[in-house]
Amino acid sequence: AGRDHFSLNADEKERIVTNLLRDPTGRGFKRVAYAMTEPLRSKLDYIGIGRKLIETDLLPQGVVPVYDKDFAETPAVVVAAKGNPKTIEGNIDRIEVPTFEIATIRSIKYQEISIRRFNALDRTKNKAAFELKIAEDDEIFGAIETAGTTNALNTNVATAISRSAMADAFGDIEKRRLVCSNVLMHPLVFKGIRKFDNTDLDQVNMQALLETGLFASIWGANIYVSDRTDQLTSGTAKAWFLASPAQLGRFPIRYDVEIKPWDYPP
Repeated sequence: AGRDHFSLNADEKERIVTNLLRDPTGRGFKRVAYAMTEPLRSKLDYIGIGRKLIETDLLPQGVVPVYDKDFAETPAVVVAAKGNPKTIEGNIDRIEVPTFEIATIRSIKYQEISIRRFNALDRTKNKAAFELKIAEDDEIFGAIETAGTTNALNTNVATAISRSAMADAFGDIEKRRLVCSNVLMHPLVFKGIRKFDNTDLDQVNMQALLETGLFASIWGANIYVSDRTDQLTSGTAKAWFLASPAQLGRFPIRYDVEIKPWDYPP
């Protein structure tokens, strides 16, 4: 009868991994890769902030990501491939979005598997997921900042953010028959929300706002805080008030995550 992996000791686990890596057919590497794929995909889906702000569009094979623009007076902002600047398309009815790969390479020495007290493979997966999440968020945040600079109304607040300034931002969205669903903030902006008192919010809403830590909600909109917005602020802390994901943008994906072992590492 077989045993589950929880009942195996370190020597037995090492022997299994050794046999997999020595498989001359290469199937051993594939088995390790398959074992890593699903957890990594879950981490991307549930940790990244960017995917919560715009709608994810998983493309069928061979489909070109082409979208019809519904508002003629609002330019479209497109993330260009190969590190090129964001593209602003105006006076168009249809736009094609280029796709490109976001990849990371993580190496792990064989001896790390047996000498580390933690699971070295799991730790490597966590690092890879963290790097991919940052790369995705940087691209999405950059597109949001470009769109905000191009299209949106900006309000400068001399000191900490106030309830009045937030209400004005909600109103700018709602007067266009849209709903403010998400707010993306620099950590320094959220610091101002932590200073709200009972003259800004009643005690029930204040408790609901602060008990979740950095991730909170106010007036039906989710608040997301990320230090990755540092690269967009130019020395000034900012907050982006966003419509619902379906009305804000699309994130086309040809395939979500694929892990490939490097058969001939340097």
